[in-house]
Amino acid sequence: MGRALWLPHILFEAGLVVHEVDGWQTRGSSTFDPRWQVFHHTASYAGSDHPSLNICTNGRSDLAGPLCNVLVARNGDCYVVASGRANHAGTGRYPDGTTGNSLSIGWECENNGTGEPWPDAQLEAIAVGQAAVARHLGQPASSVIYHRTFAPGRKIDPAGPGIPQDVTVWQARVAATMTGEPDMPLNDADLFTIGVIVKQCLADTGLATLSEKEKRRAQKLRARLQRIEAELDQADA
Repeated sequence: MGRALWLPHILFEAGLVVHEVDGWQTRGSSTFDPRWQVFHHTASYAGSDHPSLNICTNGRSDLAGPLCNVLVARNGDCYVVASGRANHAGTGRYPDGTTGNSLSIGWECENNGTGEPWPDAQLEAIAVGQAAVARHLGQPASSVIYHRTFAPGRKIDPAGPGIPQDVTVWQARVAATMTGEPDMPLNDADLFTIGVIVKQCLADTGLATLSEKEKRRAQKLRARLQRIEAELDQADA
């Protein structure tokens, strides 16, 4: 297969927030034929969204980078680190008995691995992203495995509140995500129609019932809808 140059596109099309790390297109060996996906945690300190980005990109003193293909931040943003083979799996075997980093996409996901709860937004981004990759590769959800599935006894990741102990439970979540159809892109007319409904709801309930964050989002949405409405009026004139 070679490089996974399709990776940012399919993650974006799945509705994820995607950041392309400089140099990702040529990072990692092109000897790459992924059939599996391996889910890791980074063992990073809590309190920051993506503290492991540098080490995942450039490696560490005892292991050259890249150390993953995708890094998922605590807020659910996806950082595409490498299109080629990443040094993430180490010694172990896939369920079919094969081995080697060239056979898998590595997902490093920010978590300290010592009891930090996994945010819902992050878990959803991981499941959605892995489902999109499995669909693109023509592989079943069972091709998504934990690092500890690959290296039992040597690795514990991913771990922490929110991660099912049994990998088949996680695979079922990925499978359920794979069966869903991608959202249809919305054009300005669609947004305007939705906006009319939203504005009516806001008029009925009033901004007083919203939190400060919700108020700011509503006000921004109103401003955007006003611009779209004005553009549509000009187009009809």
